[in-house]
Amino acid sequence: YVSNGGNLLVLHGGLSAYPEDSRMRQLAKGHFLHHPEEHLDVMYEGTTPESEAIFFHFLDEHYFVDVDEEETNVFLRSKSSEGKQIAGWRHTIGEGKVLCLTPTHRKEGFEDETFKKLFKQSVEWLCD
Repeated sequence: YVSNGGNLLVLHGGLSAYPEDSRMRQLAKGHFLHHPEEHLDVMYEGTTPESEAIFFHFLDEHYFVDVDEEETNVFLRSKSSEGKQIAGWRHTIGEGKVLCLTPTHRKEGFEDETFKKLFKQSVEWLCD
C-alpha cells in the first residue's frame, strides 16, 4: 500500500501494537519500547513539516522508542525527568509517505494549540 503511493500516520499507541520483527516496524522505521508508569510533564521541541520551530509541553505518557534515525527524518524530540527521546519522524517508502508521532495520550494534549498545528501540518504533509 505505502510503496504504491499510500500514506500512513502512526500515532502514540499505534507504535506499541506490533512486534519488533514485523512488516509494520519496517514501514514505521521505529517501535515502542516503554513508558514510565506515571504521566509526566513532557516537553516537546522540533519543527513542523513546514520547518517552523515549535515547543510545547503537557502531562503525558513519555514514550520511549527505538527509531532507525539514519533511515528517517527526525523532526521532534521529547524530554522529561525520565530522559530524552525521539518523538516525531517521517520518511518516504517508494511512492508513499509514513509519519510517526508519539504525543499525546490525554485529551489536554490534543487540545494544545501548538500540538494541533503540528498534527494538522503532519496530515497535510502526508496528503501532499
